[in-house]
Amino acid sequence: MNIISKLAFILFFFSINLNAQIAPYLQSPTPTSIYISWHSNITSSTIVNYGTSKNLDKSVNGSYENIGGKTWHTVHLTDLEPNTEYFYSCQNGYTKSETFGFRTMYETGKSNGKHFVFIVVGDSRTDTVITSLISRKIEEKSIEIYGKDWYNYVNLMINVGDINTDGRNIDEYEDEFFLPFRNLTCHIPTMVSIGNHERESDFFYQYMKYEDLTGGSYPKGHEFNERFYHFEMANCQFISLNSNWQLRNNEQINWLDNVMLETSYNNNIDFVFPFFHHPGLSEVWPDGNTSYVQDHIYGVLNRYSKTETVFYGHSHCYEHGTLSTDALDSENEHDFHVVLCGGGGSGLDRWREYPNQTDYNDIFLAYDHYSWMLVDVDVENKSYTATTYSLGHKDKFLDNVVIDEFSRKAENPRPEKPTKLKFTDNTLIFDVNEKADIFSTEFQITSLPDDYVDPEIDVKRDIVNIFYDTGKDEYQAIDLNNGLDIFSLKLSNYDLMKGQVYAFRVRVRNKNMQWSKWSDEMVFFYDW
Repeated sequence: MNIISKLAFILFFFSINLNAQIAPYLQSPTPTSIYISWHSNITSSTIVNYGTSKNLDKSVNGSYENIGGKTWHTVHLTDLEPNTEYFYSCQNGYTKSETFGFRTMYETGKSNGKHFVFIVVGDSRTDTVITSLISRKIEEKSIEIYGKDWYNYVNLMINVGDINTDGRNIDEYEDEFFLPFRNLTCHIPTMVSIGNHERESDFFYQYMKYEDLTGGSYPKGHEFNERFYHFEMANCQFISLNSNWQLRNNEQINWLDNVMLETSYNNNIDFVFPFFHHPGLSEVWPDGNTSYVQDHIYGVLNRYSKTETVFYGHSHCYEHGTLSTDALDSENEHDFHVVLCGGGGSGLDRWREYPNQTDYNDIFLAYDHYSWMLVDVDVENKSYTATTYSLGHKDKFLDNVVIDEFSRKAENPRPEKPTKLKFTDNTLIFDVNEKADIFSTEFQITSLPDDYVDPEIDVKRDIVNIFYDTGKDEYQAIDLNNGLDIFSLKLSNYDLMKGQVYAFRVRVRNKNMQWSKWSDEMVFFYDW
């Protein structure tokens, strides 16, 4: 660890107070309700005093339960006004917390030009100093962007799992999750998708109040209740899946398909954001690859045009890619983003650590960094922007440096199909309007003109491909596509038969992840 990193971590460690008596945790929000929970050593009463001013003129009693020897208090505030700032204080007997603030969500379909903002983080277990630092850096950036009352603008945080080292150890929930994130979770609701380190422990499901969110044929009391769930906020649907080996079954896949089908007919929902723990593919740590995700979960998600960005973790790094869609609605068809947000505090998976690190075609960014993401949804304009902030790693500390940013707009024109196809100097080239907006190109070559069912060559390339870094001492990311002209394809790298007639076609994908139509075909004689 360099000297700057050491000083930052040491100063931060001594600046935090790990002995706060009541650390409230908000979860399972709706426009008119929210759950407020907290730990205490008192088993006499559970009260939340609240109101729209700091006078806290209302009071609600809740309940408490024993979770592995810990007392967990919960109050369900209901009959709240949508889109309203509330203040509250938690009380056990004569012990009261300080006063905190939160804002209820506005009702679906009543955006009035508003934005919906959420945070994504994951794999925050074990190293409480780093996790606490990331949590404070999230708050710091939120204040910088939105002001001191940032919670009036940031509406949600989702965590893709592994919130503690061993979910069967009750102390770790408080030590590794609730306390490190307490500066955020007292103001914005947090929703978690369970990871493998939670061990499918009953403790996890006792802490999280998701009983009403699975729905359908798995109501409260069913073995699958809470194991996977969904909820709406603004024009977004969030679907939390369970990718642990115990739940890799057809029942969950069928449930997902039914939720996606229902959402496809819901005119109030423009974007679906699934989140779960395990990756389909990871470049930095391929040992974490999960066929249930890659083959089955994605097999459902790619059939629906409202699938937007899929979040997951398990690998302790940051990765970003796209997957093709087979959505039936061709007018809205677009490829969807897949994002690995596993840099929330656990020991990082680093470049050079594993011999099987692999450059996958569907992933174009990979960083072995601590990081978190901020997603800003413009509800009225049916668009969103996602920004990833990095804290670097022990060898190169970064201070909320942007390492990735992308946008999506639901109603956006497709790129025009390519024109002016040529074969010259053993190279295929073409032209297209607005090249600056193009993110990817795809070439297909066939020896059977008009037949591209099984082309001899099929090459997709993106304008960027961050894979690996330069190592000691700068640790600069390496872009394997730096200087690559994705609008041309040299044939010397491919095994074509001299004297053979071939045909090729091309298409382009814009930064909105929409593909153009295929170009008209061009036939050429290969004589190189």
